[in-house]
Amino acid sequence: TVDSNASPDQQELLETAERVVIACAPVQLDQDMSECQSLCNAKMCCFEGKDDPYNCEDDETKMCGVFAGCKALMEGEPVDGEDLEED
Repeated sequence: TVDSNASPDQQELLETAERVVIACAPVQLDQDMSECQSLCNAKMCCFEGKDDPYNCEDDETKMCGVFAGCKALMEGEPVDGEDLEED
């Protein structure tokens, strides 16, 4: 038989992914990025360049797909509509 319900592990991963997406949404990052940073800190290797020795995107134990929302931290989204890059 096929169980249509997600296993507890799958449910936990789904809930984590939802928390990441909410915490790392641009509007949330504008207000407070600390929760996003806390959730994503150990997963930033998922977003390093392919040739970067610290890239772990292909390491299944890192579950990079669950933490896809963390990419917002790497994209340099403007805060309060201002670009923070210095000249």
